[in-house]
Amino acid sequence: MDLHERIAQALGWTVQQTQSLSLAALRDLVRPVSQKLAAEISNVIQSGGHLTRNTGRYYVWAVDEGGPVEGPWGPYETLESAKTFARIGATEGRHDRMVSIGSDPLAASFEIVRWYVAGSGERRV
Repeated sequence: MDLHERIAQALGWTVQQTQSLSLAALRDLVRPVSQKLAAEISNVIQSGGHLTRNTGRYYVWAVDEGGPVEGPWGPYETLESAKTFARIGATEGRHDRMVSIGSDPLAASFEIVRWYVAGSGERRV
């Protein structure tokens, strides 16, 4: 069971709900329930172990030349499912679609992994 799953279990939340908050915020929420889990979260934060290139979560955005106009939609567990959603959206929509790793464009781990052209669904990246 990964850290977010254990936090969700301790708080009685879903994993998706825990992923919408920072580890620091989750640590503060978990502390009254489990000092041991709060200490583990602190260790992960201090070690930087939560800063990974691939968080395993993919997001889809509607974008134009100026950047995102809608989204993110997700998270998607696999790149394949995010690509499918993005291709369909680009083919049928008026905005390009991009697939990213991570939902925060300002985070160091954020990365654009696919880009599909509006109208055709043709892959650009």
